[in-house]
Parts: sequence; C-alpha cells; structure tokens
Amino acid sequence: ADDYATTRYPIILVHGLTGT
Repeated sequence: ADDYATTRYPIILVHGLTGT
C-alpha cells in the first residue's frame, strides 16, 4: 500500500527506479 511506497521512497531515489 502507500506505506510500502513511503518506506521504499528513499531507496527508489537512490536506485533511480532501476527496479527494486
């Protein structure tokens, strides 16, 4: 849910939406 996205938010930025 949104909680998942919020937790992965910083990780996504670091990975640059490379995948997971």
